[in-house]
Amino acid sequence: MELPELTPGVIAFLVVEAILYLGGIVTFFVWQFGRNAEQRRELRLAPWNVPLSDFLLGALIVVVAGLSLQLALASLQRVVPDRLDADAWMIVQGAGFQFGLLLGAIAAIRLLRPRSTLPGGDPAPELTAVPVPPPAIGTLAGGFTLFLVALPLVLSVSLVWQWLLQTAGMELDQQEMIDLLRNNDSPFVIGGLAVLAVGVAPIAEEAIFRAGLFRYLRTRIPRPVALLLSSLVFASLHANAVAFAPLVALGILLCLAYERTGRIAIPMVAHALFNLHTMLLLLAGIDV
Repeated sequence: MELPELTPGVIAFLVVEAILYLGGIVTFFVWQFGRNAEQRRELRLAPWNVPLSDFLLGALIVVVAGLSLQLALASLQRVVPDRLDADAWMIVQGAGFQFGLLLGAIAAIRLLRPRSTLPGGDPAPELTAVPVPPPAIGTLAGGFTLFLVALPLVLSVSLVWQWLLQTAGMELDQQEMIDLLRNNDSPFVIGGLAVLAVGVAPIAEEAIFRAGLFRYLRTRIPRPVALLLSSLVFASLHANAVAFAPLVALGILLCLAYERTGRIAIPMVAHALFNLHTMLLLLAGIDV
């Protein structure tokens, strides 16, 4: 992490950052080992009883929808290339892909929900057979708590991972969208990135990787493998070596939160806050 000139504003920002990271460390230990920790560790996510063929069909719908909308916008760029600059077109196509994934996920859910059955053809229950206590935290509070916990853990993984890459002689190239935000002062580009990173991507990616892939895998293969495999796919599709290990760590944390709460909205909120935090760091001139 590289720091800009230490102006009063930057110093105040860094103080807030330190408070957030310390708060994350304290929150982690309280959440894991404090009062009622055993209750908070109970798994509240019901099994997803959908056949492999239906799951693969749903995955195909999601991928085709994402690529189709992205290609449609790429074709529009060829027709009216001068309406936007290259950076703005990149944002538009990225938004198209994410919106397409989200629309595909909605379509897949509507298709698979009535087809999810138990052996014998009986409809799958919405809840687990063994009753569990209600979640101990609300959606917004749970998302913020998860965000706090993720900050120091993901930063630790990121620092170790970057050191390993540098030791191996690899260049530390950041994600394309991060470079775009760092080197652009266009309100349209910054606003578009904010909508994409904070609004659309967390919903689409959590619906696909946690509510879709992880939920399907967790009752069919060993749970640790499901946690790791779904997070590896999540990180790999971002196509960036520097972000790979931190995204794997973040993906695992999001999966664990989804399991423990049974509510995909909590990982969505945490994911949005994490992306917003990264954007604010870059806008403040702090190189992540």
